[in-house]
Amino acid sequence: MLLIVVNINSNIIVDDIQALQQKLSGTLIGLLNRYGIADTLKVEVSKNKAVVNGIAFICVNNYAGLIVPYYLANSLWHFARGKYIQKKASETSVLSELMYHQNAKEINQFLHDYVIESIKCNINLLISEEFIESLLTDTFEESHNLLKPALENLVHEVTRYHISIHHFRDEIVWLKTKTALVLAEELIAEFRSKEVKIICSSEYLFDLISKFNDIDSEIFKTIDEGMFYEFGIDFPDVKFVTGDLPYGYFKIQVNDFESCLFKG
Repeated sequence: MLLIVVNINSNIIVDDIQALQQKLSGTLIGLLNRYGIADTLKVEVSKNKAVVNGIAFICVNNYAGLIVPYYLANSLWHFARGKYIQKKASETSVLSELMYHQNAKEINQFLHDYVIESIKCNINLLISEEFIESLLTDTFEESHNLLKPALENLVHEVTRYHISIHHFRDEIVWLKTKTALVLAEELIAEFRSKEVKIICSSEYLFDLISKFNDIDSEIFKTIDEGMFYEFGIDFPDVKFVTGDLPYGYFKIQVNDFESCLFKG
């Protein structure tokens, strides 16, 4: 059982808690499927618990220490409202606007996206002990309880790179002969994406291409060379792909992780 509890700041107006809860459940089920995590899900949304200086208190299977990027709230609030409050605004600044905002649709959109993106940034928390046990049973015909810690380490290490379990589920049997660390390194090398995808609408991509010039085409080459010489990182290829996104926005996909929407 995967339990996700969301307590929203009581100063934020939410017109329909049940509708928000249902929408979150649907999106989270899709996220679990994307990462190959077969588990039962329960989502609880309320405003009963005091939340001080924060938008929402999110707890995943009794763990509440989620780590999210500082820009997350501002980026999502910009998309929901279509307007910046200020460049690089903090979560506290976004909260101060939410407290006095009256558009319920924009608030619900933001809260949904904020919870989902916060969980995506902490994807390992979705891997429950029950799921590890079921994966262990499904993979090994005979009893292999001694392999449970190794399997848990393997799954956490590989999914930390946002590589879906769908990709490497058949490879788990190698834990009989390899350590979790060695196998994880092999799986990450094999299944990691060799390119970074930038996703935007076809109309926006067409306009970008029409404005592209020789100077712009050198940007990725400069980044590639700089990353390699400064950090020894071989920067992957960058590929533009089209998707059902609003004009003027884009997403970045690395492995099976898709970022939130960015404007620009």
